[in-house]
Amino acid sequence: MLAQARRRDRDGFTEDVLVFKYLDKNQHIVGASLQGLVPQPDRYEGKSYLKQIMYQSEGIAGLNVSIGSPERLIVAEAPIDLMSYYELHKDELKQCETHCHGRTQNEGVISRYAMETLQERGVLRDSQRDYTKASDLIKTSQFLEKAAQTSTLFHDHKYDNLITLAVDNDKAGTDFLEALQEKNIPVIDARPPKGNGQDKMDWNEYLQTSKAAEKQMAEENSHKEFQAPFLVQKY
Repeated sequence: MLAQARRRDRDGFTEDVLVFKYLDKNQHIVGASLQGLVPQPDRYEGKSYLKQIMYQSEGIAGLNVSIGSPERLIVAEAPIDLMSYYELHKDELKQCETHCHGRTQNEGVISRYAMETLQERGVLRDSQRDYTKASDLIKTSQFLEKAAQTSTLFHDHKYDNLITLAVDNDKAGTDFLEALQEKNIPVIDARPPKGNGQDKMDWNEYLQTSKAAEKQMAEENSHKEFQAPFLVQKY
């Protein structure tokens, strides 16, 4: 699912990139996204790094990594955020969860993988849907909304933990979460906590902040241990 490549732009500019492959349930590649490895602030204003979904990637596909037999989804906005979330929570995650990433705030992507997960669990009768057909892609992208409106799937709260939304903690992420909740689609809010005065927080930034705090604490403890023998000797 992960590869490194050399990308050449139309103007001849080349750079090293990570390739995150989108695979369908038959393990066929249906798309990919690229992440630059070296900051290029002059080329990518605001982001500094290349972030690109490859041309002709399937519209409701994303990076999908399964742990064991999937029973629920953890959805992040970008592959790096997904990796960061896993790094922070890997000790809590059991062998029955699926992590997926799709295009930012794309309900169709979540619908696709939610439907696949429920199919694997034997919950849905429609287990033969062919995602390569445009008509089925449209139906799949609307699965969650239709299920909430026209079926009893979510009525008994049995699947309240089906979708964990680990999107960015900003206005766009909040609006997306609330939009799903307004459609009566159950989601668990797993946005990263923001600090005082912060307008946005994503899981990669939160990971970096946590690691920096851990490093500082370790250095302070090491300094105290180094000083302790001299204090004892003095007395």
